[in-house]
Amino acid sequence: MLARARLRGSWTFDALSPDGSTMYLLEYLGRFGSVAQPYAVRAFNWNTGRLYPGAIVDKREPDEKMNGQPVTRTGSPNGWAYTLYTRQHKRPFVHALDTLHRRAFCIDIDWRSPPAGTKMRVRGRMLELRFEGRTIARVDRKTLEVIR
Repeated sequence: MLARARLRGSWTFDALSPDGSTMYLLEYLGRFGSVAQPYAVRAFNWNTGRLYPGAIVDKREPDEKMNGQPVTRTGSPNGWAYTLYTRQHKRPFVHALDTLHRRAFCIDIDWRSPPAGTKMRVRGRMLELRFEGRTIARVDRKTLEVIR
């Protein structure tokens, strides 16, 4: 089935739930094209043709403003979408989006910036951040603890 939705403002695609019923979008809130442009993660319900109310935020840091540039991303078969972001004057972070339950977690990575060419992959319980074929950090996907 092919469908269209029309939204006002500036939006980009982020992820899709495994059954395709929920699409996740980034809604840009500031001046378009700004390097540190803030955004909100929003969920769109294809069954109703409407956005769910409110943004998807890490409930541990509800006032944290989302901004950054995506570096790499990966997903898992059970509906998680992981994106590594870099930010000006702040540590990079992994945005872990649970596309089944409309929730998210931001995981700070203790680096100045990720090395160019950093990749991610899911291996069992771990999210691995890799550079030039070797693992440079792991994130426990259950506890969200960064392991070096």
